Amino acid sequence: MFKKTVFLLSIFLLPLIYSAQRNGIDTLAKKTVEEFKFADTDNDGLITQKELQSIIDEVFDKKTNYTSLDVYRLTLYFRNQYLPQAMQTGSNLTETELSRDSTASDIKPSFFDRYFVVGAEITGLYQYSSKLTKAKYDGPVSLSPKSHNETLTLFTLPILVTPWKGSEFNFTPEFSDGNGVGNGAGVAAYPAALYGFPTSRPYILRAQYKQSFETDTAKKSRIKSYNFTIGQFILQEMFSSNPYSGNPKHDFLNFSHTMLNAWDAATTAYGYTYGMASSLLFKRSSLNMALVTVNKDAGGPNTDWTVNKGYSINMQYAQEYFLFNKPGTIRALGFMNSTKSGIYKKFEYDSLSASAFFSDSLKSYQKKIGFGVDADLAVNENFGIFARFSWNDGKSESWGYTQCDGSINAGISYKLGKFNRRDDGFGICGSYNTISADHRRFLKNGGSGFMIGDGTLTYAPEIVGEAYYMVNIFEHCFITLNYQYLHNPAYNSDRGPANFIGGRLHVEF
Repeated sequence: MFKKTVFLLSIFLLPLIYSAQRNGIDTLAKKTVEEFKFADTDNDGLITQKELQSIIDEVFDKKTNYTSLDVYRLTLYFRNQYLPQAMQTGSNLTETELSRDSTASDIKPSFFDRYFVVGAEITGLYQYSSKLTKAKYDGPVSLSPKSHNETLTLFTLPILVTPWKGSEFNFTPEFSDGNGVGNGAGVAAYPAALYGFPTSRPYILRAQYKQSFETDTAKKSRIKSYNFTIGQFILQEMFSSNPYSGNPKHDFLNFSHTMLNAWDAATTAYGYTYGMASSLLFKRSSLNMALVTVNKDAGGPNTDWTVNKGYSINMQYAQEYFLFNKPGTIRALGFMNSTKSGIYKKFEYDSLSASAFFSDSLKSYQKKIGFGVDADLAVNENFGIFARFSWNDGKSESWGYTQCDGSINAGISYKLGKFNRRDDGFGICGSYNTISADHRRFLKNGGSGFMIGDGTLTYAPEIVGEAYYMVNIFEHCFITLNYQYLHNPAYNSDRGPANFIGGRLHVEF
């Protein structure tokens, strides 16, 4: 029934959304350069593609207080007024400048266009898991040794309201249908970062308020701007992220290749958390902080509202740099989680089932600390490289993201801009993941967590390889082919290897 409901909603709502978007584009395309003077950084009355790209980069890197709506309007104007003319005349996009549209100087945007942005995203993921060539035994949280496939669909409706300068109210309901291979578990390096807790009802992904402030540039303040966010949000979005590997709707899919794998990020199984976050934005660096809630149970969908005991503190420093005149960013993150969890050294043993477990009497609020470093480098406008390292103390249960206590990965990303396919591209990445000695002992004695547990363990690091190729079919529609190879699934050399083949469709309105 839920599949039919989502399908019917898609049929009836998407044409309406597309029509409303086109009407908004037509109105916004008539706006003048004067209304976008914030993008004219050299004050010559003209907007170049370089100036446009600079504004977009600053917003995505959270180094400005301009809102997403500002960039949205500016981009629409540029694409709908300038690019068609340039294509007709054969102009060089990197040199030709955007002139004023004097014929539309009196046209004002509608109330809806000025204060609201409404969109829609549909993401469909199909993944096939091959038969394991070696599976000496199965446990309570093991990847199936048989070949199987799953289909997952996400329907997201982001709504952005900007009632005053620097403000953003973001309300994003999401519908999900289907499942991930292994029902969301079986390996620590899970192959589908789009996966959320199965539900037959829509849920709220974001319900947040963000306010940004500019500093007085006349006083030559080192801080260019600052902002704060409160409400229900995705924790990872509060921090500077890797541009080449961090969006499972567009690039890599594996958990290990989406973020710092040993960062036990405090998010529910749906991907959100509650709390407050803030950023200080400097000329070439930023300081980002977040104080948020944690789950009631490891990997679960419910929040622990005993906030004086259960909480997560996260802090990140991001710094731009140049290496051989190539730009890049390095990010250092530290976190501390306080969760009602068990300590791997102290567990009880059920002789009948031959399994270790944490009884309620053994669970108490425990502190877990960890850190990570994430770096990227733009070799050129089409080619980028990146690498990550992360670690946590591995003393208590993994709680929010996955069961991993140490990880290192590196990869490349390439866009086919030189072949006039600037939105097509491919990426290759590899990871090496480990767990602590206490964590290994717990699993060896038959224990299990929310992601892995084979009943026993012959320990070996998880090794992951992933490659994807993405094709832009038409504007805002992408199809991606994905392949992943996983050696020693769940850190167990007695099982595996595992192969995952997938296809992803992503459409934005």
